[in-house]
Amino acid sequence: MAVIVTGASGFIGGAIARALANRDETVYALGRRDPEIPGVNFQAWDLTEPASEAVKSLASKATAVFHCAGIAAVNADDDEFYSVKVTGTRNVLDAFAKARIVHISSTTV
Repeated sequence: MAVIVTGASGFIGGAIARALANRDETVYALGRRDPEIPGVNFQAWDLTEPASEAVKSLASKATAVFHCAGIAAVNADDDEFYSVKVTGTRNVLDAFAKARIVHISSTTV
């Protein structure tokens, strides 16, 4: 089985993806940017949009999702925050309805 990590190009998601890859877990990083972590498979997804068929196809493989995607721009407007943090989280939950979801966010986000 596989573990999905959103936001793996960021600090928290990247640390989780590296740790899982170092344990020889099958890891898929989903996001806008490739985290370029050895042993981590990248699939592009802007989670403010519904999941593509390619992303949805990972659902049957996923046992867990570490949802770490966020927006760190302190000057982002309320609509941007809502789009990423609320709509994005809803899209993750919809795409991986049967997986265990661990939602992680930092206080600075």
